[in-house]
Amino acid sequence: MNHTRNSSQIRGVKNIKTVSSLFLTEKEREHLDTVIDKRVLAKEEIRERLKFARQDAAIKRFRKNYYKAREKLAATINKNRHLMKIRFSLQRNRQREDDCNKIKTVGNFRKVELKY
Repeated sequence: MNHTRNSSQIRGVKNIKTVSSLFLTEKEREHLDTVIDKRVLAKEEIRERLKFARQDAAIKRFRKNYYKAREKLAATINKNRHLMKIRFSLQRNRQREDDCNKIKTVGNFRKVELKY
C-alpha cells in the first residue's frame, strides 16, 4: 500500500512543507531563493533564444506557404468563375440559334399520327 501523496495528487495544495524546510531560518530561505548559477543560466538563455529563433522561422515559413496557397486557390476560383461565365454565354447563344432554326425548319417535317 502506498500511503504517500505528492502535491499533484492533493487539490489546492501548492507548497507542501517538508521536514527540511521546517528547519530553515528566514535568512537561509531568502538566500536559497536568490542562489543562481550564472553559467547554467547563460546556457539556458542561449538555448531559449535558439528555440524561439527556430519557432519564428517556422512561423515565417508557414505564413509564406499559407499566403502562396491562398493566392493559388484564389486564382483557381477566379479561373472557374470566368469559365462559368463563358459557358453560360455559349449556352445562351446555342439556345438562341436553336430557337431561330426551329422556326425555319418547322415546315419541312411531316406530321405523323400514331393510332393505337
